[in-house]
Amino acid sequence: VSGDIQSGKTITVNAGSITIGANGDGGAGGSGLTGGAGGNGYGGQEVYAQLLGGTITSGFISVNAAGAGGNGGAGSSGAGGAGGEGQGGYAEVDIGTTVSGDIQSYAVAIGGQGGSGTVVGDGGNAFGGTARLNILSTGQLDGGADVNTSAAGGDGGNGGEADGGDSQLLLQGSLTGSHIGVFAGGTGGNGLTGNGGDSFGGTSYLLIDGGSADVSGTVQVLADGNPDSNGDGIGNGGAGAVNGGNSTGGTAKIEIMGTGGTLTVGGETDVFAYAVGGAGGAGLNGVGGNGGTGTGGTASFLVDACDSTCTTNVSIQDLEVDADGTGGNGGNSATGGLGGDGTGGSADVEIDQGTVTAGNVEARAFGYGGNGGAGSNGAGGDGGTGHGGESHLTVAGDFSANSYTSWTRAYGGTVKEKREALTF
Repeated sequence: VSGDIQSGKTITVNAGSITIGANGDGGAGGSGLTGGAGGNGYGGQEVYAQLLGGTITSGFISVNAAGAGGNGGAGSSGAGGAGGEGQGGYAEVDIGTTVSGDIQSYAVAIGGQGGSGTVVGDGGNAFGGTARLNILSTGQLDGGADVNTSAAGGDGGNGGEADGGDSQLLLQGSLTGSHIGVFAGGTGGNGLTGNGGDSFGGTSYLLIDGGSADVSGTVQVLADGNPDSNGDGIGNGGAGAVNGGNSTGGTAKIEIMGTGGTLTVGGETDVFAYAVGGAGGAGLNGVGGNGGTGTGGTASFLVDACDSTCTTNVSIQDLEVDADGTGGNGGNSATGGLGGDGTGGSADVEIDQGTVTAGNVEARAFGYGGNGGAGSNGAGGDGGTGHGGESHLTVAGDFSANSYTSWTRAYGGTVKEKREALTF
């Protein structure tokens, strides 16, 4: 929708939904004596919605450049086919006028599943693309916002690797809505007969560049390696029948830039770049598989300094900045497998100017070693080693919170948690 409107003219758009897509889906491999490989799927490289003029109302506006690999075919008397690779493309939404409705900018990726056979085909790899949502200085969004370049590797004999992409929401105008979500997680595929796939978080940024956000619900900026959706300490993927996949957190950041801005949040604010190693399985020859390593990334909440013409105001509820690294558990077998090592990353809160009020603030970079597997007819596996990361608090502005807690402790596998905290 062009911003070049003749004087005295208007443009009004009302729609139940608006979807713009250039998704790429690989075909499935054929079944036979041996299975065919799934085709690769690549999202489109230039998928845009430019909403620059008039008044636009829609239930939601979705721009998609997803890539999904096809599933491998089954082998009736031989190996199954490998799953195809999925790769996200480039999606961008630009808002320079008044828009009412939820916005989605997606460039996600999904690896294909390996086919069944005498040897199960490997899962396909997945690489998230690039997604942008730019609310320009003339733009006003009345609705929620989601930017997503997450990746999920396919399950198979060996699980597929998953690399989160590059997600960014840039706010120069205004946003009033129910939520903000910026996601770039990577979830490795499960290894059904072999090893779990590796998981890598990407980059996930919320940048306030002179704009304002008033969010009634949650703000989530996530770049996890193997996310743990239900909070049980076990990642969503990356598990292996032999060894678990390794996981690495990415970079997640909320930054109020040197041009100032306003952020008001009614729910919790989460900035996550943690990692959870995949769990090991029963392994080979009576020896359990090893848990994968978990290495936290970089998670930060930053309020930059600005000149005398700039104003920064932040009013949020609870804030959690998480760069934990958790090793996967070793597999149970006759002899137990080793727990994976866990290494914390960097969790930072830096307030260089402005006024910031918050509820309970927690910045954590724990290192948790995975538990060793149980041995039914031999030794249990050793627990993994935990290495604490770094957590920094820098205050040069006006910062008021109910509490601030910083964690950088390390726990070896099978050791129960005992926390100590610095609180003010």
